[in-house]
Amino acid sequence: MSLRRVTDDRAGPDALGILLPPGLRTVLIVRPRGLRWDLLLVQGMAGTSFRSLGRAEAPLVAQAFYRALEAWNSGGAGHVGVVASSEGTGFLVWADVGDFALVACERIPGQPYRPMLFAAEEEARAAVGLIAAALCPPAHAEQEVYLNTRNFTR
Repeated sequence: MSLRRVTDDRAGPDALGILLPPGLRTVLIVRPRGLRWDLLLVQGMAGTSFRSLGRAEAPLVAQAFYRALEAWNSGGAGHVGVVASSEGTGFLVWADVGDFALVACERIPGQPYRPMLFAAEEEARAAVGLIAAALCPPAHAEQEVYLNTRNFTR
C-alpha cells in the first residue's frame, strides 16, 4: 500500500490532508500540502458547486473518501483529468476517487475557494500529473495521509 496514515501533527510537508473546516455546514477539502491547489468535493459528477456537508454527515463523508482513496491505491476506481471550462475559456482539473468528484482550487489564504481556471491545457495537464501523484503515488512511493475532522466537531 502506498498510503500511510499519520496524525496531522506528524504529517510532513508533502502529506495529503483530508480536512473539514469548522462550522455548522462545511466542505470536504483534500489538501496536497506540497502543491498550491486544494481539491474540493463537488455536488454530483458535473458542475462546480461545492457539496455542503452538515455536522453529522461531514466526518462520515471524510472517512468514506479516505476508504475510496485506499481503494484507488489498491487498483480501484480513480482518475485525474482535464476538462474544458463550461464558460468556454480555460480548463479545469478534476479528480474522481471512487464515487467522489473533486475540482482543483487555488489555495489563497483569506479568500473563498473558486475552481482553478487554467488558461492553457498544457498547464492543466502538468497540474494533473502532480495531483495524481499526490492522490495515488507510484507503488514504490509512500504518501502520508492525515484526517483533520476534530476542529469541525468542537
